[in-house]
Amino acid sequence: MAAISGIFTLLALAGLLTASVPVDTAVILACFTALFSGGWYMSNRGSWRIARHVPVATIFLAAFYGNFIGGMGAPAVLLYVLAVVLSAMLQKRGAQAIVLAASLGSYLSLAVLHRLGVLTALRSDATAFLNRILIAAAAIMGIAVSLRYLIRRLEESIELSLDRGNELAATNEELRAAMEELEATSEEFEAQNEELIALNRRLERSEQRFSTAFRASPAPLVLSEIETGRFIDANESWLKILGHTREETIGATSYDLGIWEDPDLRTKMGKIIGGKGSFRNIPIRLITKTGARREILWSAEIVTLDDKRIILSFIYDYTERKQAEDALKTSEERLRTLGDIFLGGGGGGGDLSTPYNERGLPLFYLFECRS
Repeated sequence: MAAISGIFTLLALAGLLTASVPVDTAVILACFTALFSGGWYMSNRGSWRIARHVPVATIFLAAFYGNFIGGMGAPAVLLYVLAVVLSAMLQKRGAQAIVLAASLGSYLSLAVLHRLGVLTALRSDATAFLNRILIAAAAIMGIAVSLRYLIRRLEESIELSLDRGNELAATNEELRAAMEELEATSEEFEAQNEELIALNRRLERSEQRFSTAFRASPAPLVLSEIETGRFIDANESWLKILGHTREETIGATSYDLGIWEDPDLRTKMGKIIGGKGSFRNIPIRLITKTGARREILWSAEIVTLDDKRIILSFIYDYTERKQAEDALKTSEERLRTLGDIFLGGGGGGGDLSTPYNERGLPLFYLFECRS
């Protein structure tokens, strides 16, 4: 619009030089050019909300002025049309209605005043022929450009709507495929859920059986946490061997109960089970609540219970067996010593080949006396 206004401003200046165009027409077209250029500048600077009102207001005032001095037949009536079209382009629907009402009211009011003779037209076709042609041409060009802009925007909107429609159709297809996949996934999920429920039931039964076997087992068993070493549960056989009550055991650690003769061994075996997951028959010595020391073979393994990894420990008390083995070993050593004495030992200063008792008498002498 600024470019069109600028062209007609140049034509008006040329007409002004030839005295065929009045000064006010040239001034109005020059104002159009300045205001349109200012509005364009303001819109580019981000002030488009204010700039969009400038062309509409300018053209409306020019139309009012043209009809005021030119009467009903003045081509300025086309500027009302241009103002309404620009309002449709630049302003909201409510503002367009106001511009339309103002244009009709202004034109009809001026027409009535001219008809009644209150106002007198200062220009006519005979006195301002070239001026009216210039104004009419400028208004028609402005209307044409504005309508072309609106039509182009309408075409763009239609193309955009078609593109959006195609995108929406493609999205609907994707959504339909996604829904089908979701339904299939839902069915698979339901099947997995049913399988999980069945698995949980089997797991519950398995844990119940484990708990029953754990408590009823004659073997001493204990459950403890991997990180802290705190006892989670212990069966009666374990409690009986070490002498601690269940209340004293659960929640405490082996260090708290003082059951280790060698505490460093517990730390060492904790690292082993953390790396390998189990160990078997490690000989250790544990201290009971009464202070007695028990010879133990310790086995342990990491198990999962209630979705938590814990240590299951089993101990075998072989204290009596070791004591018997030690007594047997001691007896065998004594017999071996006695045999050595009979075969080659001596005493009391006699012949080394002859065995003597603690009084210095030959052992064979004792045997002869008894016989």
